[in-house]
Amino acid sequence: GYFNDAGELLASAKLYNFRQAYRGGTLRAAGIGAVFVPENRRGEKSGQILLAELIEHCKKEEFDIMLLNSDIDPAYYQRFGFLLFEPSVFRIIPDPQWLRYAIKRMDALCDPELNESFRVRRASIKDVHEIARHHARWLVNQEHGMLRSDDYMEFKLGKELYLAEHSSLGWPRMDIITDNEGQHIGGYALVEQAGLFLRVLEIIGPESIRNSLWGQILRLAQKREIGMIRGWAKSAPPLRGVEYDHRDWSLPMILSLRPELNEKCLEWTKLKPPCMLELDHF
Repeated sequence: GYFNDAGELLASAKLYNFRQAYRGGTLRAAGIGAVFVPENRRGEKSGQILLAELIEHCKKEEFDIMLLNSDIDPAYYQRFGFLLFEPSVFRIIPDPQWLRYAIKRMDALCDPELNESFRVRRASIKDVHEIARHHARWLVNQEHGMLRSDDYMEFKLGKELYLAEHSSLGWPRMDIITDNEGQHIGGYALVEQAGLFLRVLEIIGPESIRNSLWGQILRLAQKREIGMIRGWAKSAPPLRGVEYDHRDWSLPMILSLRPELNEKCLEWTKLKPPCMLELDHF
């Protein structure tokens, strides 16, 4: 928090401490979330002062990078040196003819026996360890990404499940697609449905596993007569008919706190598809 001499709160934010995977090693990363200025204090640059202090604090504490998700004009954060990731999302309008083609295509790209091993069910806290484990294995072959502990996933998954159960706004429930025979084949998909919209949060695993998971998602869309499938570009399927849009909300941004990482952070923001996943935001 940032306070005046009288002890009045002028601005506040959350500061997360976690690690990012990078070239087989890790970077110490700070996440900034929930930047807030009381309505009667807006226009006094209190938020800017707080953010500048947070950046200096993280440099002194020897963090390597900072991350945040901007729900306002990203230019506000760019003045501090934050870089904007390519914020793209995929969109699919799954008409019946396209679904038949897409399911057949995904089945051809994976081991048919895998399709019998995956099931759709409601996600629960019991899934935390397996989600974190599969994600860690998948992350080994990625250029850059967030390391997830069981505690991190319990926080992220628990928040989504709590909102689905208690929100008065009709927060969609989260489903997980994984094996239900205790075999832990090596991957999972997380999806949410709101009305006729199916939101793919993330798909994790080796390529053959991801293809099989996409086959299950498409069958789910067919069964539920979904009108649109969408998600972050990182999770898009290798199919014709997938469209890409510019994401204009909760935009991921990164700031290098070490000169030797400046060029690498710039490279990460230009990766296509972007390296960010739906659950890795603040």
